[in-house]
Amino acid sequence: MYKYILLFLFCFSFYLSPIIAQNVEEKQLVSSVGLVLSGGGAKGLSHIGVIKALEENNIPIDYVAGTSMGAIIGGLYAIGYSPDEMITLLSSKEFHVWYKGLKEENYTTYIFRPEPTPEMLSVKLDFKDKKMVTQLPSSFVSTYQMDLAFLQLFSQGDAVARGNFDSLMIPFRCMASDVVNKKPYILRSGNLGSAVRASMSYPFYFKPVLMDSVILFDGGFYNNFPWNVMEKDFHPDIIIGAKCVAGTPAVPNEDDILSQIETMLTFETNYDLPERKGILIETRCYDIGLLEFSKIDYLVQKGYEETIAKIDEIKARISRRESASALAAKRKSFHQQMPEEKFKNFQITGSISASQQRFVEQTMSGKKSETFDYNTLKRRYFRVVSTDLVNTFYPTATYDWQDSLFNVSINVTNQSRFKLMLGGHFSSSSINEVFLGGQYQMFRSTIGTANFGMTFGRLYNGIQVSWKHFVSTNPILYYELKVVGHRFDYFSGSQDLFYFDKRPAYLQEEDVYGQITLGTPVFLRKNLTGKLKFTVGMQRDRYFQTLDYSSSDTSDHMRFNYLFPRFSVERNTLDYKQYPTQGNHQEISIGYVYGSEKHNPGNLSSGFVTEKQRSHHWFGARFYFNSYISFGPHFSLGLLADVVGSNKSEFGDYYSTLLSLPAFQPTPHSTTLVLENYRANIYAGLGITPVFRFTDKVSFRFGGYLFQPYQPVKHTSGDKVDYSESFSGTAYMAMGAVVWQTPIGPLSFSANWYEKAQKNMYIQLSLGYLIFNKRGLDY
Repeated sequence: MYKYILLFLFCFSFYLSPIIAQNVEEKQLVSSVGLVLSGGGAKGLSHIGVIKALEENNIPIDYVAGTSMGAIIGGLYAIGYSPDEMITLLSSKEFHVWYKGLKEENYTTYIFRPEPTPEMLSVKLDFKDKKMVTQLPSSFVSTYQMDLAFLQLFSQGDAVARGNFDSLMIPFRCMASDVVNKKPYILRSGNLGSAVRASMSYPFYFKPVLMDSVILFDGGFYNNFPWNVMEKDFHPDIIIGAKCVAGTPAVPNEDDILSQIETMLTFETNYDLPERKGILIETRCYDIGLLEFSKIDYLVQKGYEETIAKIDEIKARISRRESASALAAKRKSFHQQMPEEKFKNFQITGSISASQQRFVEQTMSGKKSETFDYNTLKRRYFRVVSTDLVNTFYPTATYDWQDSLFNVSINVTNQSRFKLMLGGHFSSSSINEVFLGGQYQMFRSTIGTANFGMTFGRLYNGIQVSWKHFVSTNPILYYELKVVGHRFDYFSGSQDLFYFDKRPAYLQEEDVYGQITLGTPVFLRKNLTGKLKFTVGMQRDRYFQTLDYSSSDTSDHMRFNYLFPRFSVERNTLDYKQYPTQGNHQEISIGYVYGSEKHNPGNLSSGFVTEKQRSHHWFGARFYFNSYISFGPHFSLGLLADVVGSNKSEFGDYYSTLLSLPAFQPTPHSTTLVLENYRANIYAGLGITPVFRFTDKVSFRFGGYLFQPYQPVKHTSGDKVDYSESFSGTAYMAMGAVVWQTPIGPLSFSANWYEKAQKNMYIQLSLGYLIFNKRGLDY
């Protein structure tokens, strides 16, 4: 009996063996895995969590393809970045700077930055073929930081692959969009950094990339989930798809221009990955904004949790495993092949003239046969960008295996030569100004800028014409010619809401001067600039020494003709022209004033009644320090020190002496008032300003300030001028403001308090800039 049973089992095993073998073979067929990552802006950070969960469970990833943010994550993974390294990179301050298009103080050359004006809006134009052509901004965000960062991130991995994406540590594909021909554009080779950069070039927000003579935009418009590309190019046994966006475009928000653009340009993408071809991991975080990268920890955790929820199914369908040690060895092997990031040669391409190309080459180049690192490249790159003469300045790097060095090619297009400007200050008080300006930029082998600006208002009227010419790029040297004429009309009425004073001005200050400046960097890397200025001008003051006057009365009249040479060392890296939150402004200056005063009394003068003349000469010096120390993304502390000293003698009477004194004006509003008790020949002004940043553009600030004069001038009548006791006259002021740095200027609601003033408190709502031309006698 047992013999028959054994015989039966023996025969049955022969029958089953092909079936078992077939099942084993089918299981072993799943030997390659492709990972597809969708686009989705900041939501795409969830893909890091997906990769992290797969790696922890030893699931191999043999190929990767992505679109937009999925291309960034996929590209980094393809050159050996681990999930933890990606989290560190994409949560760093540097990444925040890249996608916001912010300036970095240590790499920006501020010597090219013009003096601040009340400009709020501008339009650039030029003349081509006898027609005027307007140049609109090509993107909301400056992409210079991002363009150079992508060169740094991907150039070494690209060198190992020699431009073939199949030869990366993980073979890679990414998608871009050819909007001219309205079709997807598959990037399989070429410059890796440019491919990834093209894949996430959201229209109007980031500037597009030119590759293979095709203008490429964000790949999500035509294929936001390229599983079909993965299947066609790599034929993996199974695809793991990571999706972080809704299946169909959302209904656009009428107040959100980005959602409107997305809806207009996006074609419906096929997210239906067939079950027989793979597994779809969907991370539902649709409420996250396009650029909410600050939520990286939350998004990575969401992607990780969604993957862990499907890990059993993934393991059941993928029998092969890749250990952590094997993966680490693969990364190490790829990284060891990466060449050192050293650069040598520049090649300038694009639609610029030969003389313009010489300027760029001279500015970018160092000594002959010199090699340099990435930081040096970055500093030279932003030296050109800081001139504001180039529109496109797109860098790519190729590796020369014979020289073992990278060569840099930069595609350059120039800005329009002409710019028209409109601006000013508009408020709930009587301080309202309108600014009109124009600019011409000369861009040849040397560069120059001509500026013209006019300001009209009740308080201030001014005009300025200037020419600034950089005659050398190494070392940088420039001269500037400037002519300024302006007038301040101070009124006896208040700046309260809806109050209009109809009496004539009782204090009027005019200043007309010509100035030549010679400048050069003292320490270029520290943005310290040395300036030698020669100023020739005339200051004229008209005033009444009493408020009891009529329109038929004549005012006192003082005129001072002067010559003023001055030397200064200055650094200004503040992030905003008004209400800054980061950066530094430091200046040390010394000057000598020589001039003659002529004083004519008015019919109400209680002092001298005949013309009075005298000469004056004095030395003056100033130390100014204003620094904002950042304590994380939401708080910074501003520190101010303003110390002035001079041996200037008194002028003809109290008011002429007062208006010639240096003034402590630490806030925008304080520049609109005479503030008699905050002026002195010698004083120290100190301030502290905590700034609470709710967002990059919205902040609340509170400033407290101390003014300590050495000998304040006394308020006297007639031609007698007297001074108070030493170190008397201590005065305080304070301000608080909620500020929104809008695209056209700061919108602020502020309260300004002055301890020793005719009116202590001023509250106003304002939009724009309270910026006036500098006075000729400013130290």
